[in-house]
Amino acid sequence: WQDRGMEAGAPFAATHSFTQTGPFRPRNLWGENVVFVGSGTTPGVGVPMVLISGRLAAQRITG
Repeated sequence: WQDRGMEAGAPFAATHSFTQTGPFRPRNLWGENVVFVGSGTTPGVGVPMVLISGRLAAQRITG
């Protein structure tokens, strides 16, 4: 990964290291109007976690 400039992560999300899992993953709210969804944000990698990420983002938008 280092040869490709991705020493801090994988091609599609953060690396699967302890410091980038669970509560250490990037938050899904950035600023007031930007909400991220997917494996690169909280709560993490995998289909169930991505679905939860979508639900968390929707809750942030709708209140």
